[in-house]
Amino acid sequence: MAKEEKKSENKNSSNNEFKSMEEFLRELSKEKLISFMGDLAKRYPKVARELKDFKNLSQGKMKKIVQEARKEMKSLTRESAWVNCWTGEGNMPDYSGLRKRFEYLLEGKHYDDLIELGEEMFNETQEQIETSNDEGELEEQISSCMKVIVRALPLSSLSIVEQIEWLSKLIDKDGFQVMENAVGDYIRHDFSLEQWRELADVLKNRLEEIRKTEDIYLKHERNIIWKWLIIALRNARRDDEVIPLCIRKVEDEGDYLTLIRQFIAEDRLDEAEEWVFRGVEKEYKESMDEKKRKPGYWNSGYRDVLIAIFNKRNDLKRVAGVYADQFFSHASFTNYKILEQHAKEASSWEQVREFCQKYLETGKLPFVPGEKGKYPSEWPLPATGLEEYFHGCISPPAYQELIQTAIYEKRIEDLIRWYDKWTEKTQLSEWYLSLYDNTAEALKSTHPEKAVKIWKNFSEYEISLTKESHYKTAITFLTKIKQLLSENKKEYEWTTYNRYLMEENKRKRLFIKMLKEL
Repeated sequence: MAKEEKKSENKNSSNNEFKSMEEFLRELSKEKLISFMGDLAKRYPKVARELKDFKNLSQGKMKKIVQEARKEMKSLTRESAWVNCWTGEGNMPDYSGLRKRFEYLLEGKHYDDLIELGEEMFNETQEQIETSNDEGELEEQISSCMKVIVRALPLSSLSIVEQIEWLSKLIDKDGFQVMENAVGDYIRHDFSLEQWRELADVLKNRLEEIRKTEDIYLKHERNIIWKWLIIALRNARRDDEVIPLCIRKVEDEGDYLTLIRQFIAEDRLDEAEEWVFRGVEKEYKESMDEKKRKPGYWNSGYRDVLIAIFNKRNDLKRVAGVYADQFFSHASFTNYKILEQHAKEASSWEQVREFCQKYLETGKLPFVPGEKGKYPSEWPLPATGLEEYFHGCISPPAYQELIQTAIYEKRIEDLIRWYDKWTEKTQLSEWYLSLYDNTAEALKSTHPEKAVKIWKNFSEYEISLTKESHYKTAITFLTKIKQLLSENKKEYEWTTYNRYLMEENKRKRLFIKMLKEL
């Protein structure tokens, strides 16, 4: 509550400040205002660009904005995008100005120009994203620009069928989900009932033409048509056609998930659940290798729809049960935390956690794989039906997951035990950089000597790789060592270790330079 009040106060303060500034500007003479804006434009290129675009917009010179937008787009898409998460160094193209120009074009009703620019930008940025090395910021910026483009699509000269073809073409090439949010905005546009009916008829006829095709390209087109056909039928108020079409899709293509999702959309949950297990059983049996006695496997999408069904029923224990199956099938730290969240909602985490830890240590499951619902009495969750089709396995002990969960749960003695056992069997590797660092961070308060030792080992390993990027990583860890020793009044130990590093690596001039700066 206090945080909301603080936000409200800040917002009010900001609004008052803006009003005060607005009043001040109104009082300036025309000459002073022109002089002030001219000075700003000289000092700040972004202000100059905004003024230039605003001038073109005001004078109706939209083609100039189109030309400037295309020029800026070509420049931005040639830039590299990368960030070093350890040093903070990097380069990130700034698409905010281009987005603003797109908004000017939208305001000026140059919809067709925007569609053309959008396709060019999409094609050129796909390669840029593929070669980037950042935390997803580039994709977010490009996605933000594409949202403006797609807002122009329903207002363009293209028919609704042509619009869908344009969107489908881009979605088909989209390897980075930059179109995902934009497509959602498009679907929510206020198309007329007649437009949706026209689209549904066109798509339905095309689907019939390629229904049984074996051509790989036509199969791909068929998949895209299916997605849009269901949307079109729902919006055209022809809901009664959806389920029969989806049942035919199961018969033709073996696609159970589309049908199940539509049953869920219509709140036909019992039928949805029945078809989940039909699909799982079919895929499981078809993929079994009886000669090698290997169990079958099935699409994890069935878990997602089963969770959706149980959530709609507000059956929290069965939801947690499906997440338990996910953890035992794919025993990762991420799945452990997801299971924790849902088992807590079902008031079952303490008991479930014991079985999870036992599984990571020994590989022992809480149920009998291949047999439905056989759990010990201590297991707190109901059977989900997926036990019969279990196909996961681990090589116990799962050291990395045991270490990660011990860090997460602040079980220091368990952390030390599993870390020591793991490092006895594993060579140093950059693959485990975060795990070494997280372990040391978790130990620095209670076992500072152990933390220092971990950072020393990995720093020396990085230095031995004799590349600038590795030196920078080593310096990051050495900084932590120096700080921790200082906090524990052991500056002399850092001085001694620093001398050792200087002597041991005296031929590595770049590293020595970086160490001296530290």
